[in-house]
Amino acid sequence: MSTEAGISLENLAEYHRSGPEPEPWRVQQLACRPLIVGHFGGCNTGDEAMLEGFLEALGPEARRSVSVVVKKENGAEGSLRRIGVEPVPAGFRAVLRALLRTDSLVLCGGTHFHDDYHTLRYLRHVRYMARYVSLSMLSKLMRKRVTWLGMGFGPFYRRPTRWLTRLGLRFCDRVSVRDLRSLEEIAAWIPREKLDLTFDLAGLLARNLRSCKVRPSAKPFRCSILGISATSVRQNKSGGRRADETFWRKLAGALNATMEENKDLRVRVIVLRGGSRENDKSVSVYLHDAISSVHAGRSELIPYDPDPNTTWRKIAECNAFVATRFHAGVLAYLAECRLLFLAYHRKVRDLAREIGLAEEACLGISENVDEEELAQRLRALTSGDETFRPRLPVLDATRRASLNIRTLQKSI
Repeated sequence: MSTEAGISLENLAEYHRSGPEPEPWRVQQLACRPLIVGHFGGCNTGDEAMLEGFLEALGPEARRSVSVVVKKENGAEGSLRRIGVEPVPAGFRAVLRALLRTDSLVLCGGTHFHDDYHTLRYLRHVRYMARYVSLSMLSKLMRKRVTWLGMGFGPFYRRPTRWLTRLGLRFCDRVSVRDLRSLEEIAAWIPREKLDLTFDLAGLLARNLRSCKVRPSAKPFRCSILGISATSVRQNKSGGRRADETFWRKLAGALNATMEENKDLRVRVIVLRGGSRENDKSVSVYLHDAISSVHAGRSELIPYDPDPNTTWRKIAECNAFVATRFHAGVLAYLAECRLLFLAYHRKVRDLAREIGLAEEACLGISENVDEEELAQRLRALTSGDETFRPRLPVLDATRRASLNIRTLQKSI
């Protein structure tokens, strides 16, 4: 498949390796005072990992010029102040005052622009997208630079979503996307010279956290800990209530069958989304209880932790990982786990393609999935089948993540 930007899947690796790596990857000074916005402080490990990775790419002096808009759900303000970053409350007046004091607006990645939701949830998401578009428009009217970093785009099922996305891109001075599919979605809506293909901002975490183990490829694979992230698909257009009720029951049965065959295998269920809205706690507790009732003491439930570094280390202790959440997949990949993706959203498949994971290692969440098929995939995953090893080296991914910093420097 080719794109309007002239990139194909066949030459994707060469594209990423072309040109020198940004040196140094950590920026000591910024030529502007950026206001960073995103879904920060909302008890989502993925968003916090992106912010943490981005801030890690800035030296102490550069961080002092940065302001970050955060919600108050997980106490992120204190953590930001400790590293010299000014937190801004997520309210209209506070954000407007902060924007007046800064020279540029930076929207940090995530899948902000998509519409894989049922009607009522979609209407709330339209309002969410419109806020970022309005803020970008206001910034341009105030003659400030606008950069969207590490973005994921799509899927787009509805015209209002396409219109909002296209409108927002008009106000951008530069945009970086985290995967090829996102580039394909917007290639016709923004000049190519303004668009960069990079990797997810969470990839910058792996450049700083050297304490996690790296498995030598020559070492025989042995799976003693299988990690799992799970999330509800009730409100997703590609999921629904029946899929949500059926799939996790079948996965629990497949896990119990796999553990019955492998008496040394333990499971670690990790909650990546906390808070009071759309959290992963209920489905995670369900899986943990379903396993514990059959295999007592062999399942561990890891609650949400606001520090993404702590969660990443818990993931890195696993040998293999079953990832539903997008950033569970990213963090487990960075920790060099064997991977099985459960694609609740197209972006999970996009990530699988981006890191070179085989199609057989990515399974859609559906009520029609066969429990025995799930068990077979789990057996292959935990036995070390090479199908579940990504082909893109982690070093290449972190190098690509560093290109987001180059995008920011070009924009300002």
